[in-house]
Amino acid sequence: MKPQARQRGAALLVVLSLVAIASVVAMAGVKSALVDERLAGNMRAMAQAQMAADWGAAELLMAPDQVASGEREACETLEQKVVEGSWSGDWRQGGVIPDQPNIGYRWVPCSYASVPARLVVGFVDGGQHNLALHGVIVAAADDQGAGIGGLPALPEGCDTVSAGSFVNYGPNPVEMCWNSAPAPGQPAPSLDPQDKVTEVAAEFEQDEFDETGCAQHGTILFCDQSYGFSGQLELADVPEAELIVVDGAANILVSEGEYECNLVASGQIVLNASSEVALAGDIWAGGIVINGDNESSPFIVDGALVSSGTIGLNYNVMVNGTDDPSDNEHDSILWLDRSA
Repeated sequence: MKPQARQRGAALLVVLSLVAIASVVAMAGVKSALVDERLAGNMRAMAQAQMAADWGAAELLMAPDQVASGEREACETLEQKVVEGSWSGDWRQGGVIPDQPNIGYRWVPCSYASVPARLVVGFVDGGQHNLALHGVIVAAADDQGAGIGGLPALPEGCDTVSAGSFVNYGPNPVEMCWNSAPAPGQPAPSLDPQDKVTEVAAEFEQDEFDETGCAQHGTILFCDQSYGFSGQLELADVPEAELIVVDGAANILVSEGEYECNLVASGQIVLNASSEVALAGDIWAGGIVINGDNESSPFIVDGALVSSGTIGLNYNVMVNGTDDPSDNEHDSILWLDRSA
């Protein structure tokens, strides 16, 4: 082959190599641009879903919760089902953003840490599937602590109500009442706290309990004898607990001081004071015994006592029951952002 021909062949190979390299670079650039476009689209869809969820939650705050009281599924469980692609029949259809019919929200009544709540999920509908989801849990947050919720109301003029007997030793001016039917021929309302304990226990099914047999969600402490709870508890050791629920019996030491805490137990609750004590909260149990300080320092309960068994008050105990302990006044809103 002549040298000139060899030179032309080499030039052709160089040109083809450069063209190939340029093609690879161009394809990489196109692919990168497509990825960036998709990422931008995903971020835009996520922002739109969050906007729809916040908008829906704000709308629901303006409307009363007309869902009948009763057992509600945990908000976290319902949220996980939606992430997995399952909308149950309990979900309510919410609104859609004007001029954007593929962006809207749906909501469902649920239970968050034993408090009635509403889960709002904003979505961006991509046709066959949702491009993005964003959840918000909205519940009433009692500034005075985590309320019991579902606590039977006291009869008018009563500080306590019981299905069993009363024992009142000491100068205790407490108006004690027995559970009775609201009208002739009607059954008396149930004072059994077991359903409430079971409801709270369901919220803690996935939790790890510590060596004391207790687990805590925010301001709610749950203790279970089946997880090793000994039944002994000192209220000063759990200062952040605003609702303590025990599956079983509880013997609670209350040292001198002021406490804001509601107590629920399927068994008997025994409160033992070592000095002057003020407890702001309701007590609902299978039985209630309050032992005040025998040196006449007062044990004051600013709340109701509801027992499906007996109630015993020893030494200097004062109880200021509420007219309707189930009517909790809520001063603030619990708003939990959930990135689904």
